[in-house]
Amino acid sequence: MFAPLSKVLLATCFVLPLAACQTNVRPPLRPTPFNNVTPPTVQPLVMERFQWKVYNLEDLKKLVAQLEREGVKDFVVVALTPEGYKALGNNMLEIQRYIQEQQQVILFLQKVISDRSKQPNA
Repeated sequence: MFAPLSKVLLATCFVLPLAACQTNVRPPLRPTPFNNVTPPTVQPLVMERFQWKVYNLEDLKKLVAQLEREGVKDFVVVALTPEGYKALGNNMLEIQRYIQEQQQVILFLQKVISDRSKQPNA
């Protein structure tokens, strides 16, 4: 008969002090001051010039003969199938789209930073 009562008493001794620590009072919220941030500038893209030439099989044979006459021993020919050329064009368009979207994100973030820096610190 004393065993259940002692368990309740023991549990009360441990739970009561823990319950007293609980509080519903929250500290007041204060706005965090915004520190002015300067976004880094991006270096402009610098591309090297190159020239595209399209050769059919007959033109390619003439080019090889001309290079051999000029004494050029080592040269490389890069070739694409029409499907590969189409894929290259589509990839370039996709890169252009991605860059334009990233530029819009950068402009948006610069505007947010500028607007926040104009607000008075509270």
